[in-house]
Amino acid sequence: MRKTCTDIKTIFLALKQSLEEHAHTLRYGKLFLPQGLKRKKFTKEAFPKVINTFSSKLKLEVESEVSNPMPDGYNLNPQKVDYVFTDDNHNSIFFELESLDRSQIYLFRDYNGIDEDWDDNKLRYYKGTIESRIEKNLPLPRYYISFLVLPDQAVESYTIWDCDKHYNFLHNSLKQVIFQNPYRFYNGVIKSSARLWLNGNLNYLKKSLKEFQSRCELVIITCTIDKLILSRGKDGFDPDRELIKTINWK
Repeated sequence: MRKTCTDIKTIFLALKQSLEEHAHTLRYGKLFLPQGLKRKKFTKEAFPKVINTFSSKLKLEVESEVSNPMPDGYNLNPQKVDYVFTDDNHNSIFFELESLDRSQIYLFRDYNGIDEDWDDNKLRYYKGTIESRIEKNLPLPRYYISFLVLPDQAVESYTIWDCDKHYNFLHNSLKQVIFQNPYRFYNGVIKSSARLWLNGNLNYLKKSLKEFQSRCELVIITCTIDKLILSRGKDGFDPDRELIKTINWK
């Protein structure tokens, strides 16, 4: 019988070790950079190998692109969770991989007037996951993890969806600032948005999302290339309470 891995620090360290064990496959971190976006070398070729090692370390089964329907009235297409880890008791961990071109504001902000085909707010998907599963009397995932790739260094140009006409969060003139250091530009903004989101209430329950952090915790794990950073909803995404580990690319 597999045991549920409920310790987020154990999960975090297993992920770090899995990245390190696949250092050669990840080209010692270079596939996290824009060059890894070409032909989806990072997301489709390299990272699935990391995930297999990760699931083995945790002794959990893993499925990819698992359908996660949203409640009525959400006007969101069913989410395809990148990876769902499950034990024999059906306890689960949802894991969303956000490559460099997706670790942007548009995935962590709500907006009005946008076509639902372009609406991909992961925070609203998180909220919808809780509401839908409570409504259907299904178990909640213990952790809802977003893995962000945000290099703490200058990078080559890549697609900035925040400047796209469908979102229009940022002016085109900011692209060069982002390319100088994606981590410094986006890290605080994304976590601030997540922090504010936890203050919101569920649609039909008189409870805030903060109250669910012991049952279905929202977690952000950031890879800066050299470091892995764990930030927790339970801690209000407080930067002073983050766990930071150096990745040993050998």
